[in-house]
Amino acid sequence: MPDRKGKFLHPSSRVALAKKELFKYYNVKRQHQREFLVNYPGFNFATDAEEISRRLNLNINIYQYIDTREAVKSLRSSAPRMWPINRRIDESNDIYNPFYQLLCSYHNTIINDDGEEINNDPEEQSRELLQSKIASTLQSANIVGKPTEFNILLVTDDCGNSHIMYIADVNGLLGIKICPICKVHAIPAHNKYGHVKRKMEAHMKKCKENKQLLLENTHLKLDYDGQIIKRVVLEKYPKPYAPHILQNKSYKYLLANNRVNELKPIKFYITYKFFTLDRKVNKKCGEFSFQHANLEPLCVSSTIKTKNKIKTIYFDNRTVNFIDEWLKLLFEEAKQVKFDNKYQDENIPQCFDVPVLGWDSSKFDTSLIFRNLHSNQYVISKYIGSGAHPKQIVVKNKENSVTLKFIDAKSYLAPNMEYDAFIKDIGKVVLNKPVFPEEYLNCDNYQTELDKSEAFPIESFINQLKNSSISISEYNNYVKKCESFVSRWNYMRHCIEQDTQMMLHPIDNMIDFYFEFKVDMLLNTSLAKNSCQVKYSFVYKDFDLSESYNDVIYDSQDPKDDEATERSSTTFGVAPLLKASPDVKQFILTPQYWQLKVNDYNEQDKRQKRDRKHNITIKDYEYFKKLFITHTCHMCQSRFNYKNKPTLDRIDNAKAHTKANVLPCCLYCNKYASNRDKNEARLMIQLRRFALKYGLPMTISDQQVYQLCRRDLTGGISYVAHRENIAGETKINKFIYDKYSNSVHSFDLPHVMTHVYSLDFN
Repeated sequence: MPDRKGKFLHPSSRVALAKKELFKYYNVKRQHQREFLVNYPGFNFATDAEEISRRLNLNINIYQYIDTREAVKSLRSSAPRMWPINRRIDESNDIYNPFYQLLCSYHNTIINDDGEEINNDPEEQSRELLQSKIASTLQSANIVGKPTEFNILLVTDDCGNSHIMYIADVNGLLGIKICPICKVHAIPAHNKYGHVKRKMEAHMKKCKENKQLLLENTHLKLDYDGQIIKRVVLEKYPKPYAPHILQNKSYKYLLANNRVNELKPIKFYITYKFFTLDRKVNKKCGEFSFQHANLEPLCVSSTIKTKNKIKTIYFDNRTVNFIDEWLKLLFEEAKQVKFDNKYQDENIPQCFDVPVLGWDSSKFDTSLIFRNLHSNQYVISKYIGSGAHPKQIVVKNKENSVTLKFIDAKSYLAPNMEYDAFIKDIGKVVLNKPVFPEEYLNCDNYQTELDKSEAFPIESFINQLKNSSISISEYNNYVKKCESFVSRWNYMRHCIEQDTQMMLHPIDNMIDFYFEFKVDMLLNTSLAKNSCQVKYSFVYKDFDLSESYNDVIYDSQDPKDDEATERSSTTFGVAPLLKASPDVKQFILTPQYWQLKVNDYNEQDKRQKRDRKHNITIKDYEYFKKLFITHTCHMCQSRFNYKNKPTLDRIDNAKAHTKANVLPCCLYCNKYASNRDKNEARLMIQLRRFALKYGLPMTISDQQVYQLCRRDLTGGISYVAHRENIAGETKINKFIYDKYSNSVHSFDLPHVMTHVYSLDFN
């Protein structure tokens, strides 16, 4: 093996082996090798790295060295105006420390003996064919297994020449540990607590599960970028989406038992408000943040609305631990509120949380009491929202089991609504709010100012943020009111109590407005949720528990039945668009399926220790085969097909699956009946049939459908349609995807469009 100078090298030396691979790569014949070495210009990564990774089955990862200190120095010299002279480089800061980073990668693409790439598109090739081609290619190239990781460091000298160095330990070089499966997730390699190995093993375990999930769902074309794909456990069968019913357990129970006239909303609650003081801090927080002041509570007031009276309580900082005392009294008063909200019939399920509403409390008030809620007396059972803006905090008292639910009243309103508009527009009352110079007081002057008995000067009402003040007439009215108060402390108490009392009118009006649609406002957390329930209240307004909704369920009918098909198409207003598939043909019981069911029922009875002497057996096959053909579900009267398979429902749940104790029942009805209340099961069955009849939304039960929807979903679900709607004439459409023809069909529903009452262009 010659070198550039004509000397021969030992065949087993590293240089000789490298040159052998070099000649093989460029296909250099033996007689031209010396000439090639003399004229060889060097390896061109831009054109040859990808080819090398293919031929040698390598994943080439190129790293580079980044010295941020040199970059900053060059920036200072080139742009001195952008970098002040007196600003020094803090080399103790991690952002100025040199580091290594991944520059680029060349990953292997499998090729065959003819130099052609193997197509790994799952749509064009089956997985078995793809795997066989890859295996044969690797064997022909004497390469077995996955591509080898080949990591190199790219170094540039002062003359501009680039050199490469082999990296034996990437984790040691970078100071981070990279997941070997996804090659994306990384954690610090040097953890002083020694949790690196445990964290990486936990991630790798999830990575393997994700890889398996993607392998099982190649048809979904999911790209795995190292982010853990969460598995969602879906319902086995679609449930009707009727949030105004199913998310209100009181309404659900009363509707199931034909007692809707007893339904009532949560009408009794508590309001509260804080006055705060600014304590100047003037503290630097980090490099770019500056804190000017802290908010400290000055006083708090609450108005308790019960069935017989309205009571107001007040505390200020002249009382030691006044927030703790306020909370203690609040829980005590909440007992009566809880009692007044209860149904007389204790069998009716309901939510016993007592609502405590503040105005704009998610930004300020909840942060003032959050520390006090973390005590041995209370337990925070639910926290919804971010750390800075909690939407809802549910707190339970350990002593008396009373639960308070702190809510911001602005959650039920449109954004940016002001307090005055809330009182006037929604409360429908004349705004007579007393004025108080809250901004004038601070931690340094509040005691001196509030101890005085005379009125505040007009200059104290200047609002520096809004650059405004009260008028002369407003100030004169304020002076007259002040004459009836002994001190400014008393006047401040009057102002804050008035604020909490004025909130009652608009809240009561909102409760009454939503209850017209059978929606309990205070049971929900936001305007969006209340609006959603109002919408579905309109959708289900014609729902009748005693009505039959079986005649239009296309999937539950035999497509060969011309009368049933015609009846279905007439109801929907169009001819049937879907082809009759084998999945909806009439169910025919087979001996194998019956044997499985018999074994399953015997196992159930054995676990429950029921008497199995007279249980159904394989000998009853002919009887039940005929029964499933001639009979329908005894609960919903649906015919059995391959989408709606039959089961056996026990008449007496205390007895086993005997021939005399079972009735045919579809799986959905049997599942929801189970050991539940029969009336509630009947409600769920009727809701489902109503939703199927009128094409209403139902929950997703198919993993493939969920993944297809979730893959490209960012933010909220958005639906955009462009069409002309004529009031009273245009019918609402339903879209159905036919997987056999791979097409989407649209047909009219019985509903006619009358109004467009909401548009969302967000």
